[in-house]
Amino acid sequence: MKKLKSLLALVLALSMALALTACGTAPAKPDGEADSDGRTEPLVISFGSCAADTDMLSLIAYKFAELLDERSGGMLQIDYYGGSKLGNETEMLDQILTGSLDMGCISVNVCSQVWPDLGVFSLPFAFDDEQMFWDVSYDEDFLAATKNVYESTGDVVYVGPYFVGFRHIQNSKHAIRQLSDFSDLTFRVMAGQIYTDTYNALGAATDAISFDELYTALQQHVVDGEDCTVFTAYLQGFFDVEKYETQLNMTAASNPLIIARSTWEKMTEDEQALFMECYQEAEQYGIPQSAAYVDEYTQKAIDEKGVEVILRDELSDEVMDEFRTAVQPVWDKYSQSVSPEYYQAFLDACARVRGEA
Repeated sequence: MKKLKSLLALVLALSMALALTACGTAPAKPDGEADSDGRTEPLVISFGSCAADTDMLSLIAYKFAELLDERSGGMLQIDYYGGSKLGNETEMLDQILTGSLDMGCISVNVCSQVWPDLGVFSLPFAFDDEQMFWDVSYDEDFLAATKNVYESTGDVVYVGPYFVGFRHIQNSKHAIRQLSDFSDLTFRVMAGQIYTDTYNALGAATDAISFDELYTALQQHVVDGEDCTVFTAYLQGFFDVEKYETQLNMTAASNPLIIARSTWEKMTEDEQALFMECYQEAEQYGIPQSAAYVDEYTQKAIDEKGVEVILRDELSDEVMDEFRTAVQPVWDKYSQSVSPEYYQAFLDACARVRGEA
């Protein structure tokens, strides 16, 4: 945890390079006194998400809002809209890019439709474990490169990776314990060709069904399964019709938090620093909470829904090598479709984290 905290602190220092010069708690303003940018009223920041109210993504958002309101003396407030109240992720991303929505945690696969380089975060088996995800994301050089990608269009500011663990694989037919178990399954995949390519490489068929239609598609056997966090599968009721989950840890469930630059620039430099400070604290709050959530909802799936859960640790090294070999063509393809500089920055960060550099 100490190592993680030091890595998380890097994001604040790098954000300072944009406009930040101070870090600390902003004092409350007496009634009627203007902030240094001329505001006398709180800045209310709309925050959109597709996560259910009890999903870990939402719990982190509420913590962030609580910290920001308290430490800004009420001058910075977050108005959170979860549960797709503002539309799907593609729609919310469009709203952020045009400034009609202030910020949102948008899954990296949707972000990569605007910034293709970000597809590296969706590469199968890119991260050995959650700690590696954090270490790579906050590697100083790679973090700077990621910020440059997001901010290259001038429309948004990158806040952080908003990671809540790995996406697990659920289905209604049978347990997945080896590569051949994928051959008779059809999976709902998220937007983004990389997910179709990944499941096809594993031997499965795919169907790009919207998330709000997924439960019905599972009931009617249009698809056999999907991949999402165990708590999302439980909270969305998928385990009512699916009785198998393999926690393969193939794909990171990263939903990066981005804020419209027009909103960012309404804050003073001190407020920007405070905003980043509160986000980092909310993110750190979520790390042990997310791990506990996975354990809690894995047990609930087993005890309450009768789900057969296969853990990553139950799979042999030989089986894992078989999976990784099967998806190597996905890496080969996407190494040619993202910028060589960013792809190399990603590989270099992974090598440093693994102690190979």
